[in-house]
Amino acid sequence: MSIIHEALKKAAAEKEPPENSVGSFRYSAKSLYGLSPSVVLFSGIFFLVLFSFLFASLHWKEALFLPLKGISNATPSKAPLERSTPSLTQTALANSSSEINNQKEEGGRALALGLNLYRQGKTVPASEAFNKAIALLPESPVAHNNLGLTLRMLGKENEAMAHYQEAIRLDAGYAEAYNNLAMVYDRRGSVDQAAAHYQKALRFKPEAPEFHLNYATLLERKGDFPQAKKEYQLYLTLESSPQKENVIALVKGRLRELKGL
Repeated sequence: MSIIHEALKKAAAEKEPPENSVGSFRYSAKSLYGLSPSVVLFSGIFFLVLFSFLFASLHWKEALFLPLKGISNATPSKAPLERSTPSLTQTALANSSSEINNQKEEGGRALALGLNLYRQGKTVPASEAFNKAIALLPESPVAHNNLGLTLRMLGKENEAMAHYQEAIRLDAGYAEAYNNLAMVYDRRGSVDQAAAHYQKALRFKPEAPEFHLNYATLLERKGDFPQAKKEYQLYLTLESSPQKENVIALVKGRLRELKGL
């Protein structure tokens, strides 16, 4: 054997660790505790897998609920079925709304019937219809004003005034109610109150010719002829109904008489 071969053999022997040396991963046929290398390798893999499983099981809850962190106070959205199913309160409101609509429709029919009867001169049935309309539509200024008209025609002026005043309370700009109330004051001789209400009627509806006519006759009785002539003239300017030809003729005659004063 050559010197080179002996040197290589000796170097190889020095590199090989002693059997069962601590910290080495190499084992000879006589391995740890007399077990074969394959058994030792399988056991190591088994315990490594077992340790990994135990470590993961300790943290599975945190891993599972990690996406929920930071949104615990968020309001969960309702399912579409829950949104589309009306609650008891919603159903009650819907029924209430339907009842209110039916009541309004019935009140409107009673009001229309009263107007039709009033135009026919049927004052008593018209009054009954308006009373029904008010029972169904207590906040209707029109129903109160129209009932006042029929009550005045029946000679119940105090009741008529109460309904005119209620109509004005419900609608502060209701010109017709001011005019009708002024006519009652005028009839009773309360000239100043009548004048004040005629003026309010004209303020809210200056284009109404009958308001100017009523106010003109009151001014003439008060002796305010210049202002009465202006109101008569405004009436003639605004009135265009062929059915009022007789009234127009009378107003023109009054104007001619007032010019001589």
